[in-house]
Amino acid sequence: MAYGYMGKYLRVDLDDESLEDFTIDDEILKKYIGGLGLGTYLSYKEIPADADPLGPENRLIFMTGPITASGAPACSRYEVIAKSPVNNLLGAGNAGGFFGPELKLSGYDGVIFQGISGEPVYLVIDEGKAELKDATKLWNLDTYETEDKIHEMLNKRYRIASIGPAGENLVNFASIMNDRGRAVGRCGLGGVMGSKKLKAIAVKKKKGNRVPIYRKKKFLEISRMLNKKLRTELMVKLFSIFGTPLFISLGSIMGDIPIKNFQKEWMDKLDKISATEMYRSILIKNTTCYGCPLACKRHVKVDIPKYKVEPGSGPEYETLASLGANCLINNIYALAKANEICNRLGLDTISTGGAVAFSMEAYEKGLISLEDLGYALKWGDADAMIQLVKDIAKREGIAKDIGEGTRKFAIELGESANEFLVEVKGLEIPMHEPRANLTMALNYATHPLGAKHTTAGSSIMYMFEMPNPTLEFEAETNIHNINRLSPIGKAKATITNQNFHSMLDSLPFCLNAFSVPIFSLRYVAVLTALLTGWKQNFYGVFLKTGERIINLERAFNLKHGASVDDDYLPYRILNEPLPASLGKAETINLEYMLKEYYKLRGWDYDTGKISKEKLKELELDDIVK
Repeated sequence: MAYGYMGKYLRVDLDDESLEDFTIDDEILKKYIGGLGLGTYLSYKEIPADADPLGPENRLIFMTGPITASGAPACSRYEVIAKSPVNNLLGAGNAGGFFGPELKLSGYDGVIFQGISGEPVYLVIDEGKAELKDATKLWNLDTYETEDKIHEMLNKRYRIASIGPAGENLVNFASIMNDRGRAVGRCGLGGVMGSKKLKAIAVKKKKGNRVPIYRKKKFLEISRMLNKKLRTELMVKLFSIFGTPLFISLGSIMGDIPIKNFQKEWMDKLDKISATEMYRSILIKNTTCYGCPLACKRHVKVDIPKYKVEPGSGPEYETLASLGANCLINNIYALAKANEICNRLGLDTISTGGAVAFSMEAYEKGLISLEDLGYALKWGDADAMIQLVKDIAKREGIAKDIGEGTRKFAIELGESANEFLVEVKGLEIPMHEPRANLTMALNYATHPLGAKHTTAGSSIMYMFEMPNPTLEFEAETNIHNINRLSPIGKAKATITNQNFHSMLDSLPFCLNAFSVPIFSLRYVAVLTALLTGWKQNFYGVFLKTGERIINLERAFNLKHGASVDDDYLPYRILNEPLPASLGKAETINLEYMLKEYYKLRGWDYDTGKISKEKLKELELDDIVK
């Protein structure tokens, strides 16, 4: 058994309710690590090219990695991988909290679900034993109610990942929720889970289980040192006080926050949804995830009857920006309520905010009407926003079409809707303005998972036109072109960030820990080597592994019908410049950046295919033909 792993995986066939333990060869683990990498490898091997994302041939893979529950800082993450109903391509997302470590310490490094159950079920793993149970009494419950009901039925405390009504109703941006507010949000994986009639997974660690560590004493020594130093960092202290909402104020300075469906550069009273406003008005405490010194999770409470929120997880930056600024809403109480509704119903707040903003603009332009919705949907109307969120989860009226995602909904509205459609590969663009950071713009256009900011999250540092401290090798690899609005050098910067984050999501580490200089790639590589015993060269083998993983993601998409045409930016981003006063590019020369990107990647610019030489270099030629 490899160090860093429990050495066992579980396959659940929902067609016949059979459960089978299996192992994975150490050489495969070394090549693909765990989390995103190993999940992508298994998806490529097992999901047929013509598989329906909501059909029995699709896989739904819950995967931890060697870092999960290891004692390293920020070791709480787990990854979920499947073929996405958003675009019929690869879908993946991860979450923190406590579920991932609990799953691993239950004795399983990962679980693969296949088939479709005839009736709703949930999986229980307790003391190393797995069992499917009837979930009829759980169906139609929200995610908070589901956790409470499972604890009541089993008379024990478990860590639980579940879907809400949005997942049950196959909303294309349904999320998987754990620990009452931690979300596997992107790519519609909650809908895949709902299609399989799988309501939840409840796990309890096996007594005495520990992650095996190759050089335990040194690994824990460095982990304790990093935890101690992280607590003294100014950025960590700010994270602990304000959390990710801190970026509302920082982003507004740099022009990073999308306003009014990416139409504007500023909105009045933006400070009303800022971190300081949250701290003043609704914050009751900060909490943390398993083994993390950052404590960036917000707990909030709202007493106003109209927007009443019981003490629990508060909105993150992406939620405040997507359901707030992008919809011209500056009511912190309403946004806290909308966040709670999304968490309970199981909706990705980024895509939900994108869908609401798109629908508000469609309403403004007369493409959808009062009769279609049953209520007016005007910019800045918090109550209408909340109602539409509820309707999307229920798939009621025209909200059934909105729940298919904005790309599919735009087809129903007609060609003119494409002019204000803001997505890539069907995935609504997150709340980091691509016109303000061309590295992020190129990442949105090219990444196999579509428009996700976390796939090159470290490039957010380029907003401040400074080298990224976590990628300390930048000077040596000549990628630190820090003019964020120039296309020069962005291909190399994007590739290096994408490779780095593919590796992070495979170990997996939490991205937020890399907002401080002390937690650098050097320490990640050292911790990985001490944990596993693998000799990870600092920026050689380590980044090459990340490159292998993202190329396998690309290969999955090509196998499932993708082409070079799927690497694009939407019309609004390319053709509607915003004022340069806040540091936004007037135009984006995407073609220039794409040509350089493809050349450096070893991908054919005309077809998008990976060259045979690159496949051989990355040792992918044995499975990708």
